[in-house]
Formats: sequence, C-alpha cells, structure tokens
Amino acid sequence: MIIAIDIRSLSGGAYTGVGEYTRNLLQHLIPAHSDIEFKLFFNAHSEKPNLDFLGAIPNAKLYHFRYPNKYFSAATRFLNVPKLDRMVGGADVFFSPHFIATPTTASCRKVITFHDLSFERYPEFFDRRRKFWHFSNNPKKQAQMASEIIAVSESTAYDLTDLYGVDAKKIHVVYSGVRKEFFREISQEEMSHVKGKYRLPDCFILSVSTIEPRKNVLGIIKAFEIFKECPDVKAIYFLSRIYRRRGQAGSV
Repeated sequence: MIIAIDIRSLSGGAYTGVGEYTRNLLQHLIPAHSDIEFKLFFNAHSEKPNLDFLGAIPNAKLYHFRYPNKYFSAATRFLNVPKLDRMVGGADVFFSPHFIATPTTASCRKVITFHDLSFERYPEFFDRRRKFWHFSNNPKKQAQMASEIIAVSESTAYDLTDLYGVDAKKIHVVYSGVRKEFFREISQEEMSHVKGKYRLPDCFILSVSTIEPRKNVLGIIKAFEIFKECPDVKAIYFLSRIYRRRGQAGSV
C-alpha cells in the first residue's frame, strides 16, 4: 500500500497545533508500518521541511515541490487542480492532517483529520482573512467527499454530522496522543533553572496558546481576576509562537 501525506503544516519552523499533530503522527506512524510506502507531499517556493526527527527511514520519501504558494493554493482551492496523488507518482490513500484543499483523483481514497469546527460554531471569533481562508478551502465539501474522517474529539464528530450532514459511519474519533517527553521526570535542578530563567513565582497560571479570540484569553484573564485574591498567585501568559521564535515570556 502507498499512503501520501500532506505535510505542508510543517513549514515555517514554529509549529502550531496542526504542525505538532503532523510531526508526532509521522514520527510514530511511519516506523510502525514498515510494509507501507509513505510519500510526504510538501510545497513551498523557498522553504523546506525539517524532517530530522524521522531519522533514516527507508519506507518514507519526501516529494518537495517549489511552486509559489499563492498561485498553488488558488489552483487547489478554486480549480481543484493539480491532483496531488499524481504529483507524487500515485497513491492508494491521501491523508490530510487538516482540511487544507488537497485535490486527488477519483481512484485515490482520501482521509482527513478535523480538529474542530469552531469557525462554524463561533464565526465572531474569526477575522475576515481567516473566514475567507475557511471559505476558500470549503471544509464542508471536503468532509462530505472524504472516504474516511478522523475527528480528534466526540464534540468534533458531533459537529461534522450536525453541521455538515456527514455520515457518522465514516467518522472515527481518534484522540491526539501525548509525546513521551511529557512523562519525563524533571529534576529539581532543571526546575530551579527554568524558574530562575523566567523569574517564575511558586504559584502561577500557565496558558499555552497563540493570541486569538477563539483561544479565550479573555476568559483566562477574567478567571485570574476572580482567583487573584490569593497573594501567592501570579499569571504567566506563555505565548508559544513568540517563545519558540524569540525565547520570551510575558508576565502579568
């Protein structure tokens, strides 16, 4: 079997949720299935994905195309071309870890992961640019035409049937995994180092997210207002994108 995977979410270096999902899935899925040939699709004019985390794996090959994303994305979203499975030399299944437009031939089965439909439930949290992005990728049509769908929660699975009328039989709830690093025991020396580096108090509130209305940062601030009567509590807003690029943290 040949499985093609869209890894465009690994561009940019600072991964958001979908990028982390893709990276960790590749790291565990590919070595676990040595009998399957994996073709990794990537397109960027000047960037290339860092796949060092995969190591030397003989059953995976990168197919890197260098078309300008502005024109390539317009073609895939509005013209339904080019067929990505043909671009990588053919595949039995094309897997998309997000609902970015991925045109494929009729003979290639398509599997898509939907992380949430918050943009449908709460459109007021998205600006015009993000709304256009969702509109142009047409997630409803993609969900209805997909061979199988992975939903990362029961809530997302329900939204897919309730909002898009997707057949529940082709929706599979697969919860996102947890990296083994999160189970590593942290030494007292390491904790003291991090505490000193970021001038952390003994008690604090940690929020890991980008600054977007849909992340409910305002709700965190309101919760802190209620909780702040405890004199030992301070809030630390740890912005993942800024931290990864600049190594900075802001405190309130």
